[in-house]
Order: sequence, then structure tokens, then C-alpha cells
Amino acid sequence: MNFEPGIRKVSATIFIDRHPDILNTDEPWKMFEVGPRFEYPQCVHDLQLYKDYGVFMELFIRKCLCQKFQQPLMDRFTERILNNNSYENCEIKLLLTASYLKYIDPKFDAIDIVNEIKIVAMSQRLTFTEQMENVNNVMDMEVDYANLRAIQEFINSLPYDRLTYKQFCELSCEELILIGVPDFIFDDSVILQVSTSMRPELYARKCSKMFFYTLAHYYENYYHQNLKKQYTLIVYNPLLGIRYEMTININADLFRGVHSSLEKCVKILPKFTDPTMCDHYTIM
Repeated sequence: MNFEPGIRKVSATIFIDRHPDILNTDEPWKMFEVGPRFEYPQCVHDLQLYKDYGVFMELFIRKCLCQKFQQPLMDRFTERILNNNSYENCEIKLLLTASYLKYIDPKFDAIDIVNEIKIVAMSQRLTFTEQMENVNNVMDMEVDYANLRAIQEFINSLPYDRLTYKQFCELSCEELILIGVPDFIFDDSVILQVSTSMRPELYARKCSKMFFYTLAHYYENYYHQNLKKQYTLIVYNPLLGIRYEMTININADLFRGVHSSLEKCVKILPKFTDPTMCDHYTIM
């Protein structure tokens, strides 16, 4: 896998969204109930805020996990906006600055700064649009505090010792480098993604993304030492109170076989001409 000059970097998320079955495995997923079932607040349906609600949930979970593991906290979307001079005199930037300082401050518990986390969640909206109506909808979005407390109980039950979050990973495939950002990795062996949805089954693209993160992490950390590694893959749906889990063993031979199959698929797929495929923001 040579990283030759001119090779294109592509968002693994968008790539897999277009080819959702490309990395699906036959390994079964087990499903566990880890909390009560909740519904979206009505405003999420009325204003089509499903993605924004998911962003909020991941930011809330990130805050809780960083407190539990005593990790410094940050959000790349927010920091890009705060460092962008085009927002220098904008009222929303002042509001975002104050909210972000509370968000990253370990003295504040996540459930006590829900409004501030909603404001931080606006950063993704602001990255792609400056329509203030959309931003205000996120600020005014209702959340279910019982759901948030159930999330905290789930997080407190996690038995791991170390946490990394939003860590870039990449994998070279023919003329492409696929780049992704898994939500959370525990103990270098447990990959956890947050999936806020009312659907009780896993999307094919979610399974493919999880396997991509596993392959990329294995290649970077264990492949060159010819080591065998066991991974636990977890998809956590905080809305339904469900954890999907799979255990998979990877060695160098298995990696080479899967990677070779992936490269063959990439060869026959249409060439990518959409510039957003390589937009750094879409990788997140």
C-alpha cells in the first residue's frame, strides 16, 4: 500500500454512503438492551432536526466520557468557527464562545449545560450554512432529560480504562486514501459509534463504517508487526437504549485478503468527481 504523490483523499463516510455494502461482514451482531426506550421530541419531527439531534447526542456523550476518563475535551467544528475571522463580529460567535468554554470545562457536568451543548451542536450547521433560521431551530430544540440520565447510567457502566475520541484513521485503496473518524475507541480494542435513530436494526452503511475503522486501526497499529488483534465493535443507540456488539479477530492474512477485495471494488467503481468527497469537513 504505497502512498504515492497525487493520491486522492476521500471521506470514508461519503464513500460508504454511496456503496453501503462494500465492507459488510457475515459476522453476526448481538443486540443488548442497556436502557429504556425513548422517542424523538416532537420538534425534531416538526422541524426535521434528526441529524442535529444526533449531533447533540454525540456531543453530550463525548462530554460525559471525557469527564469519566478525565480527558481534555474539544470539538473541531467549533474551534474552526471560533478561529474564522469571518465570524469575528457575529453575535452567534460570541454565544458560541461562551458555550464552548463551558462545554470543555471539566467542572461542568453535561446534564447541567444542555443549552450550551445545543449551541455547540450548531457548529456543524454553521460549517455548511449561514442561514440563521436553521441555527435557531437547533438552539431551541427540545431534549428529553430522562433520556440524558439514561445515557449517563450507560456511560458509568462502561468497564474500560482508556479513551480516545474523534481520532483520524486512513486506509489506502488504489488511487484513493479513505479517511474516517470513529467516535470513540477504548483500550485500543473497542470501537464505539453513536447512532441515534428510531430504527431497531443496523444500517448496512453503519456496519461497513465500523469494519473500515477496524481495518484502518489494525493497519496503523498492528499490521506491520504481523500481530493478531481482537476488536469489539459497538454501535450504541441512545434513543432506543440498545447496544449492538460484534467481536472480530484480525490478523495480517485476513487484513490483506479484505484489503485486496476492497481495492478490486474501488477499481471498478465510478471515478469520483464530486469535490465534497475530499472536503475536510465531510470527513468528520
